[in-house]
Amino acid sequence: MRQNFFRFFSIVFLLAMFLVPQYSFAQLSGTKTIPGDYATILAAVTDLNTQGVGAGGVTFNVAAGHTETLTSETAGTITATGTLANQIVFQKSGAGANPLITAYAWTVATAFDGMIKIAGGDYITFDGIDLQENAANTTIYTDWGYALVKASATTPFNGCQFVTIKNSAITLNKTNTSSIGIYSANHIATATTSLTITDPTDANSNNKFFSNTIGNCYSAITIAGYAASTPFTLYDQNNEVGVGGGNTITNFGGGTVSARAIYGIYQNGLKIIGNNINSSVVGSTTTVYGIFTNTGTSSNIDINSNTISLSLATGTYTSTVYGINNAIGSTAASNTVNINNNIVQNCDFSGFTTGGFTAILNAGSAATVNVNSNTVSNNIMAGTGTFTGIDGGSATNLNITLNTVNGNQKTGASGSMFLTRGSTAIVTYHSNNVYNNSFTASSGTSSCIIYGYYNFGSPTVENIYNNNIYDCPIVKDEYI
Repeated sequence: MRQNFFRFFSIVFLLAMFLVPQYSFAQLSGTKTIPGDYATILAAVTDLNTQGVGAGGVTFNVAAGHTETLTSETAGTITATGTLANQIVFQKSGAGANPLITAYAWTVATAFDGMIKIAGGDYITFDGIDLQENAANTTIYTDWGYALVKASATTPFNGCQFVTIKNSAITLNKTNTSSIGIYSANHIATATTSLTITDPTDANSNNKFFSNTIGNCYSAITIAGYAASTPFTLYDQNNEVGVGGGNTITNFGGGTVSARAIYGIYQNGLKIIGNNINSSVVGSTTTVYGIFTNTGTSSNIDINSNTISLSLATGTYTSTVYGINNAIGSTAASNTVNINNNIVQNCDFSGFTTGGFTAILNAGSAATVNVNSNTVSNNIMAGTGTFTGIDGGSATNLNITLNTVNGNQKTGASGSMFLTRGSTAIVTYHSNNVYNNSFTASSGTSSCIIYGYYNFGSPTVENIYNNNIYDCPIVKDEYI
C-alpha cells in the first residue's frame, strides 16, 4: 500500500513539474490591460519577448494618462513578431492624455540610443503611445523614438514588415543632430553597420506611419533601405508616410548637419501623402529639406498633398533649402513619379545671403513624371541666390500641368527666378497659372530675370498651351 502511494505521489509530482513550465511559457493572446495584467508597457514587452504571441494575436490596452520611464538601454526592444492572423497591438484605452514613455537616462553614448526598437517584428501596431526625451539627458541624448531595425546581423536578417505607428506624439531633443522621431533602417538594434540583405523578407516593407505629431527632432521621419543592385527587388517596398492621416512635423533642423523633415532612400512604391511640415530652421548652416527622397533606381513614388512652410528669417544662410526634392525614379523602366497637389507657402527666407530656394524639384528621370496641381505661393527670399518655384527635371514623358505659382518675392542685388522649368524628351506644359511674382530690389537690371517657363534641355516634342503668365516683371515666358 505504502509503495503504491509513493508511486502515485511521484507520478502526480512529475506531471505538476511538467505542467508548470508549459503554463509559464504559454503564448500571449486576447486582451491585456496596462496597468492591470501588467504594471507597465515595458513589463508587457518583456513577457511578449519571452512568451511570443498566440492564436488570434494580443492587444495591450494602455490606460489613458499612464506614464513610465525606460529602465535600461534595451527595455524598449521588441524581439517578438506577429503574423497576419496573430497581430500585436499596443493602444491607448479610454479618454484623456496619451500614455507616455520617457527615455532612459543614458550613461554611455552610442549611435543607437533608441526608445521603442522593433527588431525584425511583423504586424505590430503602436496606436496613441507617446514618446519623449528624458530631461536628465543633457549630454547624451536619445537618437530614435520608434525604430524599425533587423532581427539579426547574419542571414536571415529578417526585416520589419506591416508595422504601424500612428496617433503618437514624439518629442526628442534636436540639439542631438542624430535625433529622429521615427526611424527605419538596414541594420540591427545594437549597431549601425549596413547589412547585405539577400531576400525581400529582409527588407523593411509595407510599414505605415501616420497621424503622428513629431517635434524637436533634428529629423522627423527617416526610412532607409538596402542599396540594392538591379533588379532592385531588395529595396524597401510600399512604405507609407501619411496616407491614412497626415503627420504633423515642427521644429526640426537648426544645426550644421543636413536637415530633413521626411527622408526616404532605397525605396520603391514609397508614398508620402498628406503631411504638414511647418518649422523654423534658424541656425541651419547646410542643406535643409522639407521632403527629400533619394536613390531609388527605376522606382515608383508618390509625393502628394503635403503642405510645407519653412522659415529662416534671421542670421545668414548660404546653402540651399528645398520644400520637396525627389531623386527617386532615375533610369526609366516603365516607372512613374507623381508630385501632385502639394502646397509650399509662406516660407520666409529673409536671412539668405547667397543661399538658394527650390520649392519643388524632381531630379529623378523616370519614364513618366507628373508634376500637377501644386501651389507655390507667398514665399519670400533675400540674397543673390536663385529662387525656383517648380522644376520638373527630366523624364521620358514630363507633365507639368495645373500648377499655380504666385505671390512670391525675391529681393537682392542679383539672381534669377525660375518659376517653372523642365527638360525632357516629351514635355507637356499646360494650364499653369504663374502671376504676381516679383524681384523687387533690382527690378529692371539685366542680372535680375524672372523666367515664367524655362526649358534647359532639347525636347523632341513640346506641348505648351493654355498657360497664364502675367504680372511678373522681366518675364521670359517661353523656353531658352
